[in-house]
Amino acid sequence: EMSPEALSDPNILVELGLWSAAPEGWERMKSTCRYGVERRVLVRGKVGTKPADANFMCLTESGSDRTTSKAVLKGKKDQDTWLVDVTAADGTKRMEVSKAEVLRLNQRHKLLASGKHLQLEDGLKCDYSSPLTRAKLCEIALALSPVVKDLDFNTADGGQAMQLKAVEVIRKCLDIITFQKGLDRGRSPAMCDDVAKLACHGQGHCHTVSSTMAAFLNPFCQVLGIDMKYRGGYSWGGVNMGEPADETVTVADSPERHQWLELTLRPSLESYVCDLWVADAVGNDALRWHITEAYQNRLYPNGTFNIGQQICSEEPSDVDLPDL
Repeated sequence: EMSPEALSDPNILVELGLWSAAPEGWERMKSTCRYGVERRVLVRGKVGTKPADANFMCLTESGSDRTTSKAVLKGKKDQDTWLVDVTAADGTKRMEVSKAEVLRLNQRHKLLASGKHLQLEDGLKCDYSSPLTRAKLCEIALALSPVVKDLDFNTADGGQAMQLKAVEVIRKCLDIITFQKGLDRGRSPAMCDDVAKLACHGQGHCHTVSSTMAAFLNPFCQVLGIDMKYRGGYSWGGVNMGEPADETVTVADSPERHQWLELTLRPSLESYVCDLWVADAVGNDALRWHITEAYQNRLYPNGTFNIGQQICSEEPSDVDLPDL
């Protein structure tokens, strides 16, 4: 079985003959924090909600309660209260946010399991013990081997470039497209409930491709230093990045119009959107879309747990914030 639990150490993949070497600095990376000074995080606040306005996602008295990514960790008031600087319409404001709330919105996700199946959106399932799933994961592992050989967590960028390359490699191994390219009746349709079949010759909407990517990225997250979150929320501007927002658009927590993955890389703590739906239209830039751009120009994360996922338990090394 090639589950996240089974692949908790990159040396396992080396022993299996799937990787030629483990990433440099992996043991050190594993002990680095997830919450340090200057990490950008999601928080709730009264912010501007119109993408066409200059104060979009900035704190403002006339705003509405929404999730904003324009927040940076600074320290902690005490063990249960953290201090965050949030961009405001008139500058920067320091907010006190409960530790529990920061973790709720930013901690990596554990996907829902029922028996031997991983439960995903729209009734999709993943069985890591099935022959087809294992075969696809072996294919992915072999494709990742040359990337991982060059992955060094000790470099100046903390290995970001190769981590993002690994995400692209995994997506390339998944033979699934979206309906943006028209219906292909020769492919497994969205009504298929097995992500392994969808990954071999499938087609679907944003829920389907995001769930399939989540299932096959999930086992490699620990060894690649990636914290994955399954996001849902509001979208606008069509499928092409850079399109102007309609002046009538106001982002809201519901209805949920779109789903994607958010990936936080360790040890850099930089966060990126991985959106297979948008990537099918505009290319791989949408697989490595920094949240400062994605959440300003195209997507709004509502912060809900839309497919039954939960946050992972805090680890002893997760927090490295000074007392202020």
